[in-house]
Amino acid sequence: MSFTPTEPVTGGSLRERHRRHGLVTIERVALDLFAERGYDAVTVAEIAEGAGISLRTFFRYFPTKDAIVRASDTQMRQRLLHLLRAAPEDLTPLEAFRTALIASSAVRKEDRPAVLKRWRVMASTPLLRTGSISDMADPNGALVTEIARRMGAPANDPRPQVMVAAMLHVAGQAFLTWAEGGGEGEPEDWTARYLDVLADTFPARRRR
Repeated sequence: MSFTPTEPVTGGSLRERHRRHGLVTIERVALDLFAERGYDAVTVAEIAEGAGISLRTFFRYFPTKDAIVRASDTQMRQRLLHLLRAAPEDLTPLEAFRTALIASSAVRKEDRPAVLKRWRVMASTPLLRTGSISDMADPNGALVTEIARRMGAPANDPRPQVMVAAMLHVAGQAFLTWAEGGGEGEPEDWTARYLDVLADTFPARRRR
């Protein structure tokens, strides 16, 4: 999920700052074009021209057009994992993951226009909409590993994978609904409401 825009150009070496500036510029130009004309109507060449770069330079930043829309996914995953690991140990795995997902769904007021624009592009584009949900699966990743640890689950236990996949999917759908509605209300409230539907799906036993 792309809750936040790419981080601003601060810190790091001159080369890192230059690359970050390039990423931010391409994202801004692309999202503006997508919002104005629709994702399918915009070409990579037009994005590159708008950003003042060559096609060769564009592909040094992004392998595909859809990668622009999903550019902040890695940041989101890192933020979500950090919040999950920081959740109190006396919470059930479900409670810990729910808490982390809701916290990671919060969007600062100054970031909201860019985040809303990104998610509205995804919501209005079938290919991106499907990908934004299916790509949330984390079958063998750090999120599943942390949930398995909290469950005390053996390696072949499917519950951690099912919990992570289900809750990420629901949280993503909540964000898409928030975007389709024009960004009304707080995105974390939408996430909480959608996740509550799963409250009775998993046992509430705490890890012993």
